[in-house]
Amino acid sequence: MPRLEVFLNKLAKRRKISHRKFGSAIKALRIAGAPREFFAYKHGAAAIGSKSPWTNFIHRTKGFRQFGPEEFPGIDELVVSCQRFYKSRLHEQREQMLRKPFFSNILEPDDLHAHPEIIEFVLSDAVVRSVISYLGSVPRLMGVGLYVSPPNESMISSQKFHFDGDDLKQIKCFINLVEVDHDTGPFTFYDAEASALIEHHLGRPWGAHRYQDEAVAEVCRNHHKHILTGPPGSGAFVDTAQCVHFGSRTKKSNRAVLMFHYVTVPNLKIRKGPRNFEGRPIFKFPPGQYANDPLRAMILAPQKK
Repeated sequence: MPRLEVFLNKLAKRRKISHRKFGSAIKALRIAGAPREFFAYKHGAAAIGSKSPWTNFIHRTKGFRQFGPEEFPGIDELVVSCQRFYKSRLHEQREQMLRKPFFSNILEPDDLHAHPEIIEFVLSDAVVRSVISYLGSVPRLMGVGLYVSPPNESMISSQKFHFDGDDLKQIKCFINLVEVDHDTGPFTFYDAEASALIEHHLGRPWGAHRYQDEAVAEVCRNHHKHILTGPPGSGAFVDTAQCVHFGSRTKKSNRAVLMFHYVTVPNLKIRKGPRNFEGRPIFKFPPGQYANDPLRAMILAPQKK
């Protein structure tokens, strides 16, 4: 199956097949190959029920929800811990910020063991229920990182408007760890309703595709652009598969954010073999203390090859 998917991936890019059409086909193919897993994650969401203050926290049609620095339980302790880590690790990691120097993760797998409060927040009831309510399924945790964006003059890759292609519907959470203003390269996006206009008017072929600011501004001229500025602890849940966005156009001091990424099962990630590079997100999560917690064990389960 992986070889077939890699071949189809290349074919879809060459022929510029739409992301939605090809993504739906790949997802259907994967569901057909592992229906039991798909329904386990679907039924798992129904089993936990919907009676929670976090149900519908993320707006289902707009595809995002911004939050303040004290809106989530435990976020203040999380931010303090991440700030300490950021200050102690940054000077050691400068040489690793080469592949993507404008947006690089300085968190390593062993750091999650040394700082369990990070994964505890990512898997907290408030976060998990918010994500499940939006996705309609128990999700899989696809990545965690503490990302640094130093001042830069580049305008490439994810610094341009784009959609993420890891799923048809997904959630990334961004938590500011420093004061972020307009000169600190804030994460910037349009909601899902406005972004649908981009897909309709400008197209969205399968694969990495970037949009010019002027083209996006023209299509979305009657819509509000959301800019994730704010103090430490402020942030947002954003469906980056449905909300066109960019980040890391940093002109002043470093921006530092904790970011984690939830997808549905199965997702659309095309597996091309191991890819080892510095600054990548952490994407393998041993169950550890959650081995006897069925819900969180599902969330941490590795993607099948």
